Amino acid sequence: MTSPSQPPAYPPPPWDTHVQGAGSIYLVAAKTLRLPPGFRPVTALGRASGMLVYLRYLPPSPLVYRELIWIPAMVRAGGRRGWYVDKIYVDDEASLAAGRAEWALPKTLAQFDDHGDRITFTAEDGTYARLRLRRFGPARPLDSTLATIQSRENRLVRFRCTFGGRVQLGGLTVEMFSPGGDGWPSFVAARSTRAGGYLSAGRARMHEPQVIGKGES
Repeated sequence: MTSPSQPPAYPPPPWDTHVQGAGSIYLVAAKTLRLPPGFRPVTALGRASGMLVYLRYLPPSPLVYRELIWIPAMVRAGGRRGWYVDKIYVDDEASLAAGRAEWALPKTLAQFDDHGDRITFTAEDGTYARLRLRRFGPARPLDSTLATIQSRENRLVRFRCTFGGRVQLGGLTVEMFSPGGDGWPSFVAARSTRAGGYLSAGRARMHEPQVIGKGES
């Protein structure tokens, strides 16, 4: 295990990655959200749109690792809009260090066991899950951009990712879930819409972080 005083080296952003994975859309009750001061969720009828996403970063990406992300809501902060990342797990210490230091992403270490489209996930905070990737129908090209806003040391940090690839209808099925840490309240109470997608042969650029303003204490 690398000493906390000597975090593992990682390449500076931007990162040009090769990626595949799947994501599903959830309806999240606004009252279950735990957001930093000054963050306001984008909601309709008391609910936000959230996403559970599983990704594999493949060679020749700068780092090769797996990642599970819970994004409970789109938010407004500092006059900007972006997705708020509540949970993000990786199985690579360099990715963990980069996520925390560069993009203010709350990464936690985990172990992933892949068996084709089935994934078992065990995290350091005690979270455990069994997931299944779904995909069906024809694959179509897609190019898009995703941006997040996080709070760190009274600063608002924006992460922007541009990506493209072949996308099919699909998503993630959660076959078993046992929350650790603070209990994942927004996810436990969320409702799956069954909508989502599967990304194959994808490429993503993780751009340099941007400090977009001051947070609220």
